[in-house]
Amino acid sequence: MTGRFNPPPGWPVASGWLPPSDWQPDPSWPAAPAGWVFWVDEEAGGPATAGSAGKHPTQPGSLSAPVSRNLILILGIVGVVVLIVLAGGVATFLHGRGNTASHSGGPVDQWTEVSKTLPSTPVDLPAGAGTRVEVNVDGAASHMNVTSIEKWASDVNKHDEEALVQKCWTYPRSYIQDRYLADTARVADLMGRSPQMAQAGPMWTTGQSGDSSLVAWAEAKSDYACPEIVFAEDSRVRDDVILYRARRYILREQHNPVNRNDTAGNYPLTCEFVPGTISNIRNANPDDMAMVSSNSSGWVVRAGDVEITMHQEPGITCIESAR
Repeated sequence: MTGRFNPPPGWPVASGWLPPSDWQPDPSWPAAPAGWVFWVDEEAGGPATAGSAGKHPTQPGSLSAPVSRNLILILGIVGVVVLIVLAGGVATFLHGRGNTASHSGGPVDQWTEVSKTLPSTPVDLPAGAGTRVEVNVDGAASHMNVTSIEKWASDVNKHDEEALVQKCWTYPRSYIQDRYLADTARVADLMGRSPQMAQAGPMWTTGQSGDSSLVAWAEAKSDYACPEIVFAEDSRVRDDVILYRARRYILREQHNPVNRNDTAGNYPLTCEFVPGTISNIRNANPDDMAMVSSNSSGWVVRAGDVEITMHQEPGITCIESAR
């Protein structure tokens, strides 16, 4: 059979050229179209045989191993590309379901963030939550640093317990939780009343035997005022405040104050009108304290082996004696 070599489109060979028996097409050449006939029967004017499609260019009628290998490789690459495209489409679909257009994180990130912001159990909000504390300073502006009490109100409105504990270090945390943060509506009602200038400092009250709030002069002139709030049911200063005040005095006298600004000049703690004898205070144990007695005349506190007597003077619960 006389055959003429029929190169596929794009193969750079001359017309009438016949490939040698050991010749292989350049791998960089375009792949032959599917079903391409490499040899044409010159006598019949058509393909050499019906089965000559896809045959090796050098041997009419025989299978082209290099070409078939190239074809398999090409088909394999095409298959991988198709799989990658499909996988990318699925990922894009899932990504779109889990995110908004402006969100850059994936679904896992989104749900992780949601889990951080949604509490696992209901949270009990304090009484009066959402009520803002606005301090009425009518008539008090010339007697105190108004900005100082406004800073305090701002932290109460933000319910920022840590800020209040840090700045109102003259009071224990338990007092701040119960009197500043537990019932903000009650605090707002109290601090919204017109203040009176008392001997000890500006005072807000809800009426006789009602709630009261006192900003001692030492607090009123500071850069952050922490009012002493007494609710009607308290009847007097709370035990935790008394114990904490005695602790402050002990630590101050032992040269280890709760705050570097806690000095006798800034915050007096000893009684002025009815002073007593204070001794042995350096042997008091600030980490072993208890209330011994509490009555209308004052308090007796134990700190280790030292007994401290305290009573109330204008604007201050003070240390009377220690032995």
